Amino acid sequence: EQLIGDEIVALFGITEGEQEAPARAVRTAVDMVAAVRTLSARWKAAGLPAFDIGVGLSSGPVWAATIGSDRRRELIVVGRPMIAAARIQRMTRLYDAHIIAADATFRAVADHVCHRELGTPKLRGIKGRQALYEILGLRDSVAAGVS
Repeated sequence: EQLIGDEIVALFGITEGEQEAPARAVRTAVDMVAAVRTLSARWKAAGLPAFDIGVGLSSGPVWAATIGSDRRRELIVVGRPMIAAARIQRMTRLYDAHIIAADATFRAVADHVCHRELGTPKLRGIKGRQALYEILGLRDSVAAGVS
């Protein structure tokens, strides 16, 4: 969807239906982490600096609209899930985790992932607390493409 500095904003379920959006988001995050591990190892072997990523996942209703002209259009998305995902992503460093999912996202994929519960920290700018879960990987059936 967007590049913001060194961040990537990816949206699932906006234009293609929301039923499978949490599962697609988690699969994408797992694939991204695996790809970065491979690339970082290759860079390290070549004497280049190693690097890592953290992914924050949140689900829920958002407001989406296209703005612009015939020459250039842009999809704008706003809502609490967008803010929560950004805050959760920043917590990956605190928890030494690669992928952290908010409660709603986790509940949609819980049967298909290996995970660790992280507690219910306060997220700045978000009312209330929700459980956060580190996604450690996909269980075999999901990795093989079975839903």
